[in-house]
Amino acid sequence: MDLHFSQLDHDEQARRLQDLAEAALTFYGLSGAQLRLLAHSASTTFRVDDSDRGRFVLRIQPGGQAEALLRSEQDWLNWLAGRHLQVPRPVAAQDGRRMVSASAADVPGSRLCQLTRWVEGVPLESVLTPELYGQVGGFVARLHDASEAFAAPQGFVRPNWDCSNLPAQVPDQEFPLLSRHQHQMMRQAARKIEQEVSRLGRDPKVFGIIHSDLQPANILIQQGEIRAIDFADCGWGHYLFDIAASILRFAGRADFKVMRKSFLDGYRGIRKLPEEDESCLPALMAARGIYVTAWVAQHWHSPSIRNYGEEVVPYILGLTRSYLDRSGLGDSGNLPPDLQAMTTVQFLSHLRSLGIDLKAAGNRLRFSAARGILTPSLRTELSHRKADILRLLGQVE
Repeated sequence: MDLHFSQLDHDEQARRLQDLAEAALTFYGLSGAQLRLLAHSASTTFRVDDSDRGRFVLRIQPGGQAEALLRSEQDWLNWLAGRHLQVPRPVAAQDGRRMVSASAADVPGSRLCQLTRWVEGVPLESVLTPELYGQVGGFVARLHDASEAFAAPQGFVRPNWDCSNLPAQVPDQEFPLLSRHQHQMMRQAARKIEQEVSRLGRDPKVFGIIHSDLQPANILIQQGEIRAIDFADCGWGHYLFDIAASILRFAGRADFKVMRKSFLDGYRGIRKLPEEDESCLPALMAARGIYVTAWVAQHWHSPSIRNYGEEVVPYILGLTRSYLDRSGLGDSGNLPPDLQAMTTVQFLSHLRSLGIDLKAAGNRLRFSAARGILTPSLRTELSHRKADILRLLGQVE
């Protein structure tokens, strides 16, 4: 990796990658089309608007991405489109290539790029109701029906989300968002999850190619029809993992039970889901959190992913703790369980309720409290959350 490029801020990286995107578009006969940045994290996506040919999405892969992985993703998308599911349709370059390699002067190396048709629709998260979420459940069931009928062609390569060897996904103890205690807790949960999920087996009725990231932001609705986008992480896994990844968005919300029931009722209206398998959902929700933490650690060099990780990893730690407690494996260790289950905002509110006043002084935290109130447990948690607390206090100021 080019250290200079990786140390640039988000906006400068995106600006340079736009030059590479313009170079890639020449291979598709789209020179001069308008580009608008959609997202820049592990990969980078641009909306492409051409007055004659319409709207597309160009995705630029990180350096070193294997072509076989992208070809397999396209095979899967074409299969779904052939079964009348509304998903992004791959577009070939003018010379027939399914993807192109492009470069730019200020970006190290060359990057694989692929183009898909734009999928029209409104993001579901902006209009979500229990009724609509039931329709999402039905759509996901249709995806899984398509997966059960899919015969992977020779050379088909996609990641595994099967929870096998899950403890190895936990970032090492040098990862700045995990304390030693939290690292041990996450590995303990991973071992339990791996054991619990293994009983589901690998029958095609329960295991196949899944989207793996069906959160509401990746689901659209257009004229009453549910559609899905962003298949960059599709791979092999249990169909229940797709359900877990979707309903995880609502964990901790007051309407969680309502949304979960709506989704599952919609799913069961299309496809069978045994109740004994459904009992694995808490384990797979926790597994999803571990995979997200691993992804954050893998791409820690990206400014946007660092910011995302600082927000989401404390939430994942609370989810992991809750899973262990439900499994009867909770271990208070150095901290009371409720502290790790709190988001950082909730933790700050808890401190204020105890009469502990916090202030930022540069990169240091200063506090005032009555004698004996700031216990060793609270001090330890303050230390673990220092970076996140400083960021939040800075926003308030």
